[in-house]
Amino acid sequence: MKTFILTQTKIKQKISKNFFVDNPNIIIVDFDKKITKNIETANLIVILTREILERNNIKYKKILSLIKKKDINVIEVAFEKSMIINEKAFSNAIIHGFGNMTLEILKKIEISFRGVN
Repeated sequence: MKTFILTQTKIKQKISKNFFVDNPNIIIVDFDKKITKNIETANLIVILTREILERNNIKYKKILSLIKKKDINVIEVAFEKSMIINEKAFSNAIIHGFGNMTLEILKKIEISFRGVN
């Protein structure tokens, strides 16, 4: 099972290289630089940001355009509490507002998802 974590430059720098050492199938991608088509090969995509992206955000739309017709699970995770509009999200889950615990929560989600698939 391949998992892509799409994140911002500042957040990618916070993630230790050894944080996901127990799963070599996790690929961390900096979407501030480039979102590539190879995310289409993922089973799980985690959009990890400071705040949940707005639905009209260019990067959010780009991600959706690449995976919309694929059978890929998407989870949106944000460090800070976010204002979420009532518009329907494409993701399977939205998790936000856990601050420093966010990466530990993300790791547990990934481990449990790995056990399901």
